[in-house]
Amino acid sequence: MSKPNYSGRWRFCAEASTLQIAIPDAVVFAIEHREPSFHLERTLTFGGLSNTFALDLTVGTEREPLIRGDATLYPSLRWEGDQLVFRTRIVQGDDESTNVVRYALEEEGTVLVAEESFRGPKQNYSNRWVFRADVP
Repeated sequence: MSKPNYSGRWRFCAEASTLQIAIPDAVVFAIEHREPSFHLERTLTFGGLSNTFALDLTVGTEREPLIRGDATLYPSLRWEGDQLVFRTRIVQGDDESTNVVRYALEEEGTVLVAEESFRGPKQNYSNRWVFRADVP
């Protein structure tokens, strides 16, 4: 059975999402998925300040560590059924955190749901991000 393709530009639906963090003023979220290659790019804007994160992964393999500021990220992406699970271990000084995001497609591929769980020594939160396909 073939796996779903997560490619697309996705429009954030704040009203359908449940966030334990501040709701961003704007979100740009794009995925280019050509199994096993996966490129994710997202920009969150809060109070006029934008934060962009882009990453290339290969499904089913561990990626080399990434340095982001004073943190080292150890990301991986794997299939669990029809869901893609993006797990990142984050080491910052003596602190270690884990961010797990489970991506699922709903409503015949027109809705992307990202169930996020962040656990660390300084903060813990769970978010349910809902996106609709951004059809021009």
